[in-house]
Amino acid sequence: MRIVSNRHRHPLVIFVVVLALVGLAGAAAAKGKKSPRNPFRVLQRQIDQLDQELSRTRAQVISLDVELDAAKLEVIALRQDLDRAETEIVELEDGLADTLRTVESVETTVSESLPAIDLADQLANCMRVVAGPLNGLPGLHVLFENCNVHVRNGLDATASSNGLGNLVIGYNEQPPVQPPQLPPARDAASHNLIVGPEHEYESYGGFVAGVSNWLAGPNGSILGGEDNWVTPASRSASIVGGRANSTQGETSAVLGGHNNNAVGQWSTVAGGFNNNAFGINSSILGGALNTTTGEGGAVAGGSGNSAQGTNASVCGGGGNVAEGSLTSVTGGEANTARRFASTVSGGRLRSAEENHDWVAGSFFSDD
Repeated sequence: MRIVSNRHRHPLVIFVVVLALVGLAGAAAAKGKKSPRNPFRVLQRQIDQLDQELSRTRAQVISLDVELDAAKLEVIALRQDLDRAETEIVELEDGLADTLRTVESVETTVSESLPAIDLADQLANCMRVVAGPLNGLPGLHVLFENCNVHVRNGLDATASSNGLGNLVIGYNEQPPVQPPQLPPARDAASHNLIVGPEHEYESYGGFVAGVSNWLAGPNGSILGGEDNWVTPASRSASIVGGRANSTQGETSAVLGGHNNNAVGQWSTVAGGFNNNAFGINSSILGGALNTTTGEGGAVAGGSGNSAQGTNASVCGGGGNVAEGSLTSVTGGEANTARRFASTVSGGRLRSAEENHDWVAGSFFSDD
């Protein structure tokens, strides 16, 4: 119970005290005792003392009241501080949790980055950049040293195609007119080396240079020239320069010239114009409009010559035909070696009609 609640009872207390003192004085008088002093003065002093004591008590109560109010305010302030502290603690805990998650994320990133960092270190050991001129060429230069460089399409096999793994030198411009034979398929080619503009390439493992050449056969190559074509059927075939040449046989080759065709398997045309090597393992060396149809046949120069027999040959001249197996025509015009192992050596319109015959100009082997 608060003491301050008694401050309003002061008159009643005095009245009670006075009555008590009067009663005591009356009792003393009744017993015949005489008071040595004036009882009212004594009572007044006691009342004054009590009043002073009451004033001091009241002052103490007021002081305690003030202190209590101040304490209440302090409690309220402390509660507010506590609430703020609790809020700050929650925020700090949340911040700490976020920080821990960030640390874990950074640790994960660092852990995942270690292989990349290791790779960068390895690249730094084999790759360097030269900013200035090098060997007469202006910079910037990227050099690979003490390492191998592999270009792959990611399918674990050279003989695979997905449009990736090609090495292109230049801008890889599209041809102005698409080739009519087959639809282009650059997006499927892989593991090719492409040098120069306007090429088409659609297989794998090839090399094409020059201008407007078309590489369709796997593992084929076109080394320069223009409008040359390695067809899809001519696996591992090659064209070396020239214009409008083609290979259609597997592992066939055309070495320069114009509009020459190596059709037979392992056939070869070396230069000339409009020559066609149809025979397997046959060859044409220059000239124009020459053909080989027999296996292993050969035409060396001239015009309009034809090696039709197996292992037959025509050397120069014009319009000559080596028709039989192992036959040969050496020069002249419109000569024919028809039978097995027969030969025509020059002349015009001469024909070796029997096996092992030899015709030379106006002479026969029987003359």
